Amino acid sequence: MSNPGWAAFAAGISLLLLLPFLPDESYVALAGLALLVLSLRLRFLRVPAWLLLGLAWGVWHARAYLEDRIPQAWEGRPLTVEARIVGLPHPSAHGRLGIRVLPLRTSSQGLPLPGARYWELTGEPADFRPGDVWVLTVSLKRPHGSVSPNAFDLEEWLMSEGVTATGTIRQARLLKAGNWSMDRWRLSIRERFQPLIIDKPDAAIALSLLTGDRAEIDDDRLRLYQSAGISHLLAISGPHVLLFAVAVAGALRWLAGRRPVLFRRMPFQRWQWPVLLAAAIAYGCLAGASLPTMRTLVMLALCVLARMSGREADAWSVLWRALALVLFWQPLSVHAAGFWLSFGAVALIMLWGGIRRRGSALMQAAGLQLYLFLAMLPLGLLFFGQVSLIAPLANAVAIPLISVLVVPLLLAGLMVGYGWHHAGMACWYWAGCLLERLDDLLAWMTTHGAGLFYWRPGPVALISLSLALAMFLAPRRLALRAPATFLLLPVVFARPLPERGELRMAVLDVGQGLSVVLHTRSHSLLYDTGPGPLAGRDVVLSYLYGAGIRRLDRLVLSHNDLDHTGGAAEVIRGIPASEVVYSALPEAYRPGLESRQQFCRQGQHWDWDGIRFRVVSPGPSLAGAADNNRSCVLHVQGEGFSILLTGDIETPAEQALLGSGEDLRADVLVLPHHGSNTSSSPAFLQAVQPRLGIVSAGYRNRFGHPAARIVERYRSARIPLDSTILSGTLDYRFAPGGHIDRESWRTGRHYWRNSS
Repeated sequence: MSNPGWAAFAAGISLLLLLPFLPDESYVALAGLALLVLSLRLRFLRVPAWLLLGLAWGVWHARAYLEDRIPQAWEGRPLTVEARIVGLPHPSAHGRLGIRVLPLRTSSQGLPLPGARYWELTGEPADFRPGDVWVLTVSLKRPHGSVSPNAFDLEEWLMSEGVTATGTIRQARLLKAGNWSMDRWRLSIRERFQPLIIDKPDAAIALSLLTGDRAEIDDDRLRLYQSAGISHLLAISGPHVLLFAVAVAGALRWLAGRRPVLFRRMPFQRWQWPVLLAAAIAYGCLAGASLPTMRTLVMLALCVLARMSGREADAWSVLWRALALVLFWQPLSVHAAGFWLSFGAVALIMLWGGIRRRGSALMQAAGLQLYLFLAMLPLGLLFFGQVSLIAPLANAVAIPLISVLVVPLLLAGLMVGYGWHHAGMACWYWAGCLLERLDDLLAWMTTHGAGLFYWRPGPVALISLSLALAMFLAPRRLALRAPATFLLLPVVFARPLPERGELRMAVLDVGQGLSVVLHTRSHSLLYDTGPGPLAGRDVVLSYLYGAGIRRLDRLVLSHNDLDHTGGAAEVIRGIPASEVVYSALPEAYRPGLESRQQFCRQGQHWDWDGIRFRVVSPGPSLAGAADNNRSCVLHVQGEGFSILLTGDIETPAEQALLGSGEDLRADVLVLPHHGSNTSSSPAFLQAVQPRLGIVSAGYRNRFGHPAARIVERYRSARIPLDSTILSGTLDYRFAPGGHIDRESWRTGRHYWRNSS
């Protein structure tokens, strides 16, 4: 197959990213085979033929994954299953432990097991080791995560990993201990590192650089590397693998020179390339065989095969074939950001190498970092909605330090540590010391530099930015820099502000909790912050930054329940608020020193850009009420529309509101207490008279929100309901006159969310 054929096959699989629904793969495959036969006489049909065959291959695997998900009828039911531990255990939230298992058999009648698919489980800490077989009692659900602008897409990532269910472990019993495996060796290396990590936390970074095991890295260091734009260095990629392979091959070459009698039957020159490949594969397995590692191994294998057959390996042929082979082996890896970043970076380095440039080696290295930063900018914004503005400088410092000093020390410690324990630990200790100095420098750079820039561009802005950068970065004889300037216009004007009298509201998909963003033309308000630090950082802050909000005029925390204030500490740390309003003294958070603080009280009101905000509860009669009933209730009114945000109020607070004389009528009602049985009384609904209700709750949450009885009450009153469970983050645009535009982030975008 020619290079265009390999590229077309890979492009066909990549079309999965654009599909809202899966076509019938049999018809696609038949069309591809027909074109392939015709291409024997009409050569121009080969590219579309391989494109269709790649699409059919990808669709077949995608459909198989969707069919392997746990049936909805089995969600939440206790199941007993025998399962083998796959990979390394990792810390989870609230002191629990996360494991990935391969289900082997179950005693539950009628539950189909998903073959070679995995389940991701959390439970109380136990001695889970790779390869062990356990009898587990579990409660499962389908993969489900927050779907919100700029937020990490958990569902897509789990699909790329082949995980068809997530759940919790209720009981666990070891059935059979596993045999030696590479993962058990990786776990033993983690255990050797743990005393170092206690004394020197940066040793966790060293462990990640050695084996790809990130489980021991704390959130602060992950955030630091992300802010500096060097988190990609934590992935075991080409330089690490090749360094180890070359070291092994070099050691054997030295041995062949000193003891030629050992290589009399087969000269070292004849098998040095297979040794190089074998060493790379061994280290790739030790590193967990991640996508960047697999890309390196496939490319190296193609080069070795070409060298052994006496042919010169063409770099671009190797890249296209490696791309197609990795996707043939694991088609759903097309959904992993690491796949595109890994292959994209290699392609860009090859393009850079093909351009003649003048200057010293130092200037060329600096130029390469700036070139990679600009060229990878569209991919970073597409996948993460953010980019580090100090990344070129941080990478220029970190890459040489890690590649030349840290990784060799780590590999030396690994190779000598089993024969000379203290020498191995000393190597790892000094690697940790070097990483400490790097962390100090990165912290200084992120403090005094520009840091992260957040923006999730739309399709038009992203395409315009990509074309403009391609024109700017092309070789001088091909560059069209003047026309490229005009392509940046959609980027500059990509985020129009609301007009006066308009209001934009986003009910964020934070899981079992609540967070609502309200912004007028020149002011922004955040009502609650979601259930925990992860929601506060990855959903709330990401949305605010992506919307261009760099300062909150008001942060309103309805009450102290953690599903409403759990993300407050992260939000306060990430974005300043001019004023913090709460109904009870802060418990899980501390307002910033720059923020004015006040209690939420009935009667407070203010006007922003033609929109009136009014606090209608808590009033004096609720002074001694329970925390839920003291929730800060906010009424928002514009020309022709109104909204009521209710926190977690229950029937007593609703009755107090009915007797307060406040005008509670609202077109849109965010359901009290996530739609629990204790709220949304008939009298309250009659007083509010909403045209739309909005539920913010978590998928299959343990409280059963929204309660079936309450949903039926709204249905009987002919009040339609929107839900973050079904729709993800909900964006609304309210215009004067009462017109409402609605956008759902979950529905209609991708095939894995549109399948039942």
